[in-house]
Amino acid sequence: MIPFDFEYYRPETLKGAVQIFQDLQKQGKTVIYYSGGTEFITFSRRNHMSAEAIIDLKGIPECNVLKIQGDQLVIGSTVALNQITESKLFPLLGEAVKKVADHTSRNKITIGGNLNSRLIYREGVLPLLLSDAMVRISRTEGETLLPFTEVFQQELQLGQGQFLVQILIKKSYLDLPYISFKKTKSTKVVSCRINSRPCQGPEITGCLQRGL
Repeated sequence: MIPFDFEYYRPETLKGAVQIFQDLQKQGKTVIYYSGGTEFITFSRRNHMSAEAIIDLKGIPECNVLKIQGDQLVIGSTVALNQITESKLFPLLGEAVKKVADHTSRNKITIGGNLNSRLIYREGVLPLLLSDAMVRISRTEGETLLPFTEVFQQELQLGQGQFLVQILIKKSYLDLPYISFKKTKSTKVVSCRINSRPCQGPEITGCLQRGL
């Protein structure tokens, strides 16, 4: 149970979200945008996070997009991690976020939440850096499109009242050969692909030796 009361808002437009933030800020309230809410709930229960108002971005259509548009893959910030993996639109990103928490949790954890996590892992970051991804940011002055490398410096560098709307990746990056592994204190999880099929046994070792 969250040990404090807060106001909840679920706008349906980008402008509406920004306007609500501004109005609440003028009232002197602590405001948080969220896309999935899993970290907010977890940390709030432990008294590690608090807010007087929450702006839920899941009601905004632009934040729920997951499809190829022209020569780009567009991923909305409120798209769940399992949706990305199961879509198979960007296999490297799908494999990376597949290692986050458990399957049930990944139905709720969003790519926006993962990238802006208070935890250090942020599994979705590296695939976006490798693919020269662009991000669409909503702000008071309107939307802006920036390279992910400019926005992410150890953590997302967003100004007050700004939030992540979409991630854009060129189609030319989506099916490139890759290797993905997550190393923990007790295990190393490795996965890689050659020509769109999963590597097997000795092939994985070969990929690591060749630096693929």
